[in-house]
Amino acid sequence: MRTVKKIVKIALTQQKPWREELTNFLRNFRATPHSSTGKAPATAFFNRQLRTKLPDVHTNARDPAEIQETDQKAKRKMKKYADSKAYVKPSRVRPGDTVVLKRDPSHRKSETPYEPKPYKVISCKGSMVTATRGEKTVTRNSSFFKLVRQQDEPTEGDSTDGEHDNLEDTDGEPDNIAQAEEQQQEPHRYPQRVRAPPRHLADYA
Repeated sequence: MRTVKKIVKIALTQQKPWREELTNFLRNFRATPHSSTGKAPATAFFNRQLRTKLPDVHTNARDPAEIQETDQKAKRKMKKYADSKAYVKPSRVRPGDTVVLKRDPSHRKSETPYEPKPYKVISCKGSMVTATRGEKTVTRNSSFFKLVRQQDEPTEGDSTDGEHDNLEDTDGEPDNIAQAEEQQQEPHRYPQRVRAPPRHLADYA
């Protein structure tokens, strides 16, 4: 596929007027049916075929609503394919959630990746999330936000359960010690080398 940059380079290499080559390239592009709409850009814009030197029967172009429907269908197909390849998952961010905002890539290395002060989500529109913190309001892609889980305060029942857990753990300590002793008493896989001091040190013993 040729682009504008390639057309200009080829024209300069072949010593041809690049303006004429660019005009020919644009005419061919506008007369070629688009993959998403099924119609050439010039046909969709002028509601007729481009006039050329060859005789042609005038035919009315399709309805703009039909072209728009074909375009949306092609875009949905491309989105489905891209989502399946990128393993895209729906965002879990909802209005009312507490989130932290990711800093810009130009932030200092000494700073954390996310801002320490949380935001509150006020609206979600597709992948666009709007959050507020005091008088500051930001709108970013959902990938810039991270949910913050609010820890519930422990109740009396929770503290009692924790005490029982601690008691159970202390009761289980002797079992752990016994298991460790049994593991130490197990024979080794390979025989151990007998270690003895050198003979020339026997007089100093």
